[in-house]
Amino acid sequence: MKRLLVVLILLTTFFSCKTDDPTITKLFITGNIKNPIMNAVLFKGHDINKTIPLNDDGSFKELLDIKQDGYFSLTHGHESSILYLKQGDSLNIAFDTNNFNASITFKGNLAEENRYLILKSKFIEENSIDYPMLFSMEQLEFHQTINKLKTKTDQLIENTPNLDSNFVELEKKSNYFDYLIKLQTYPSYHASFTKNKNVQLTNEFTKPFEEFDYSNQYYYTSFQNYKQIVLNHYKRAIIKNEDIANLFVQLNQIKSTVIKNDIVKSLSKNLELNYENNKVLYEGIMLISDDEVFKNKLTTQYNKVKLLSKGMPSPKFNDYENHKGGKTSLDDLKGKYLYIDIWATWCAPCIREIPYLKALEYKFQDKNIDFVSISIDRHDDYDTWRKMVMDKDLQGIQLLADSDWKSNFIKQYNIIGIPRFIILDADGNIVSANAQRPSSHSLELLLNDLVK
Repeated sequence: MKRLLVVLILLTTFFSCKTDDPTITKLFITGNIKNPIMNAVLFKGHDINKTIPLNDDGSFKELLDIKQDGYFSLTHGHESSILYLKQGDSLNIAFDTNNFNASITFKGNLAEENRYLILKSKFIEENSIDYPMLFSMEQLEFHQTINKLKTKTDQLIENTPNLDSNFVELEKKSNYFDYLIKLQTYPSYHASFTKNKNVQLTNEFTKPFEEFDYSNQYYYTSFQNYKQIVLNHYKRAIIKNEDIANLFVQLNQIKSTVIKNDIVKSLSKNLELNYENNKVLYEGIMLISDDEVFKNKLTTQYNKVKLLSKGMPSPKFNDYENHKGGKTSLDDLKGKYLYIDIWATWCAPCIREIPYLKALEYKFQDKNIDFVSISIDRHDDYDTWRKMVMDKDLQGIQLLADSDWKSNFIKQYNIIGIPRFIILDADGNIVSANAQRPSSHSLELLLNDLVK
């Protein structure tokens, strides 16, 4: 009987601990800010986005409901720090905004872990290598360098006493993901810094990704570097025009809706003019996303892009002022290919393209193509436009849009930045709604192919 009573007491204790203690997922956080620059401090991470007001003396306190242990951010004005927070524990934070990095201190159960994060931040800063120098290295030297940095960072945490074992495991994961993202981004950065785009990666660069798990929600919400690895993986497949339909099949198998929704929102940025797989991309995103607001916005965007696809009739402009006199409409220019330059006198990148545009006009002067420049200068700058056309001896057909950015032609092409270039065929249909700039060598090759 006594034995049965002991068992019942133990069972009662176990279940009461699980159900009756509301603080088991709470973290008691307190702090004091000297020389505060605003009246609150912000904590974010793992479904927490909590603004805690400051008292008159700069102190604050809050019982945060922590869904899971891990990394969170503290922000006060322009100052911020990464924190490690854990269910059922407490942490006190103090700092002076006049000297944030040197003054921040921690007390409580998680003090050692958060002191380590400050130590690690300083260590990385002291051991960082200039990105152009690092990514310009050849593969062997690059791999040895980042591997050495990872080893030293692992040793830093191994040699730091009194740290929570779960925290140590997380930090080693973070170090590994930092190492992996450098491997992953090496081809693109190396090509950018060295102009060598024909890099054949060795096994050290590819093998770590062969069995990599791109679907771990805890890692995704805990580690910014893991999240970036996942997003890069799917973005590259889109950019390289790999089997996109199969890519979405794989993506749909990810159980985490957080990851899936985040990825498709990132991929939606590739829904753009001249992208030949817009339809497959749009349909794949619509199949996977469960965010109705996002899907409605995406559908609106897709319908706009679809109207500007290759072969579609171009939006028209009517009665734009011609610098040589009279009015000109798009229909007046049918019968030849058109290379249209949307520009303005105040636009420095537009001005930089003028010498290249003149060179193209000279090369194609006897071909079946006209060069049209449409200024979106405001009417207040009318005289400036007329003078610049004369002073710079601009060739081609020089037109002034009827209502600057608000002109229907500009809005229908969804132009939000200039210079912007458009190519139309002799029937007024779109060849490219977002063509290469005159300074691009590939443009001359394209025009040669069109008007040969």
